[in-house]
Amino acid sequence: MRWLKKLFKITPKHESEPTSDAFGLNDDSFRANQDIIKGVQFTATLQIRTPLSVLKHHGEIYVGPPSEAPKYGSQRDGIWVFATDLEDEELSYESNHASDIGPVKPAYYLPFLIEFRSIVESSFDHDEQIQKLYQLSERSKDFKTIWQKLTSRYDDFPHSYCYAQFTALPGVGLKTAQALYENGFKSVEQIKASSISELCKVPGLGKKSAEKITGVCK
Repeated sequence: MRWLKKLFKITPKHESEPTSDAFGLNDDSFRANQDIIKGVQFTATLQIRTPLSVLKHHGEIYVGPPSEAPKYGSQRDGIWVFATDLEDEELSYESNHASDIGPVKPAYYLPFLIEFRSIVESSFDHDEQIQKLYQLSERSKDFKTIWQKLTSRYDDFPHSYCYAQFTALPGVGLKTAQALYENGFKSVEQIKASSISELCKVPGLGKKSAEKITGVCK
């Protein structure tokens, strides 16, 4: 990374204004290197948690200074990096990217992620979503391989993906989230709408925990 900073004459934030959220890129670096920099390119985080609206912008190039590039999701969902005309594999869009299944080329993993997020963000009920996810795993040889890697990475996948969302609720850890899921709670909305007595029927979930959940949610 040091050689990259030297090449692009990237200066620390306190030495240059304005700056952008694009991985420490700044407009001065862009202007000083316009002979090789054609703009910035968006790199989405290649993980199943990344929103569909962000994934669809992966590889997009904005011709202009970093501070004017569109904002897609949060910084953990993706970043802007300098786009150059240099034929360097390390800077290439086709080079391997980090992901939740290991280093992969976006062209390999991105189609699966887009289909996955299209399903989990859809209006289908929970059972339909699970059914469609299993169907997705059989759609192609690549998808099947990706699915196997995800099941190796995440225990009880794809169900674990569903109940992991419950940990956003106050006082709910992964163990409690799994217990809620296994006892009929399939969405955050369903939990929010439940009474304390209904929640207390879940093994391991006491009255205080139920009150904490309902007290914040209602």
